[in-house]
Amino acid sequence: MILGEAHQSFAQAATSFNAGVNASHACSFVCWRAEYRSDKESAKVTGPEGLISVFERFGPDEDDGSETHPPLSKRIQRLEEMLPNDENNQDD
Repeated sequence: MILGEAHQSFAQAATSFNAGVNASHACSFVCWRAEYRSDKESAKVTGPEGLISVFERFGPDEDDGSETHPPLSKRIQRLEEMLPNDENNQDD
């Protein structure tokens, strides 16, 4: 009987852990989506150049992001896609 209780406790702990991991991933997805949307709306008002400049000052190569914020390099990449074609292709 003790073995059955231990198995049940383990199963409950594993289920709780999986629920926590899934909730964390859902939170990350929602937060990242909100950050990308915020970047996009800000860039519509002020132009993407300003945000790109600010993000570049933070050192995007050293930022892996977090649960609540996507990596700066990905945010910069999305903002660069909003630049007019002549600015977007200046390295070509």
